[in-house]
Amino acid sequence: MNGWGALSSEVSILAADAPDAPPVPKMTTVSSTQLKLQLFPSTDNGGAVVTNYHLYMNTGVSGSVLSEVTDYVFSTEGFAYTLVYADEAMTNGLYYQFCATAENTIGESECSSIVTFPTSDVPTTPNAPTKIEDESDETSIAVEWD
Repeated sequence: MNGWGALSSEVSILAADAPDAPPVPKMTTVSSTQLKLQLFPSTDNGGAVVTNYHLYMNTGVSGSVLSEVTDYVFSTEGFAYTLVYADEAMTNGLYYQFCATAENTIGESECSSIVTFPTSDVPTTPNAPTKIEDESDETSIAVEWD
């Protein structure tokens, strides 16, 4: 005789996956020792709440490996996250590469597209040009800067 047996233990299934990679970080300000990046949330959480975001950067040397940045400050500004990364070891004039990932209870996303930013101070405003009288005439003006 076919019949029902005892009930098994209850099982729950979460149909989820790691989140999609977040959009590419955007640089908002830069100096010789500080980069301010704007990070954006992942557009698809994979079916589970995103619990963390990670930022990776290289050393500014071509071909160097991306490593996780752990000493930065996040602040929420609307739908974006702002990161200020300042490191006295950053070298003025080098090009640093960054990518971001999102993490949920299932796992960590792939890296966003890698983006490259230079570190440099904003140049100072040049002096106003001056007219070179001896080289100017009715049809052209010659100028020079100090």
